[in-house]
Amino acid sequence: MFVVPAIYTTAPFALSRAVTTGKFTSLSCGGKGYNYTYSYTVQGALYSGESGWGNWDGNEGPCSTSRVGQPAFVTYDPAHPERSISGSIAGRFKPDLVILGLLSIAMTFVFVPVSYATARRKGWTPRVINGPTLLSRQSRRALERRERKTNKPP
Repeated sequence: MFVVPAIYTTAPFALSRAVTTGKFTSLSCGGKGYNYTYSYTVQGALYSGESGWGNWDGNEGPCSTSRVGQPAFVTYDPAHPERSISGSIAGRFKPDLVILGLLSIAMTFVFVPVSYATARRKGWTPRVINGPTLLSRQSRRALERRERKTNKPP
């Protein structure tokens, strides 16, 4: 869900790109992030762009009007310098990788134990497929104990 917009915006710059240092021209602070505009020069020509990524594109830092005029990373297409994205491609993918890592950890510790607990609650039994089922030593002993308890004389 969050990877698709990242790929969509960075894919045109994947093969042919150059990174330069521009300047923040304005910042607009919001509740969950911030937008900013930037300007950069390529071979003496001045270009500008707008970012809605805030702190998620490699230009890390708080939203503060004191950042206006400070350096900002800009990635542009050398064949068409007017096409640009704020930050660097590596800076954009770093937060995505962190989110993917945290999501993987959450899935390991949340969803796997839930399915395990559900199977235990239902009373998992081994399936026989074309012959005897191979059980672990622990499972074999547990099965033997259950059989002894059910066949115990009164």
